[in-house]
Amino acid sequence: MKHCSAKLNALEVLKTMANYLSPEIILDRLLPYLMFLANDKYPEVRVAVIQTLTESLSLIKSIMRSDSNIFPEYILPNLAHVAHDDAVIVRMAYAENIASLAETALRYLYIYEILLYLLIVLKTITKLH
Repeated sequence: MKHCSAKLNALEVLKTMANYLSPEIILDRLLPYLMFLANDKYPEVRVAVIQTLTESLSLIKSIMRSDSNIFPEYILPNLAHVAHDDAVIVRMAYAENIASLAETALRYLYIYEILLYLLIVLKTITKLH
């Protein structure tokens, strides 16, 4: 896609579709595409990416153990440049969404810790029987 309006329309469709996608599809298919578009030449597209990313990731209520570190290992490093973007509207969008992204990252870590705890409890119970 070469035109800004087409990319903005596609991002709007993806944001709507995310409501119906599994966490695996969001993380494995949608997320890489959004990370790619976070480097788009159009500031409006980069703003829409931040908004779509924030909303899509917030929809995920359960994650695989392998995805528990997706924020520190993949998302945050790939968004680091956004905080220093030349376009003010992009930096503003990042500032508006960073708290939601941080809350989502924290929730992913909590989910992982709960899964880890449950595995330990299950192993302990099976050893007792």
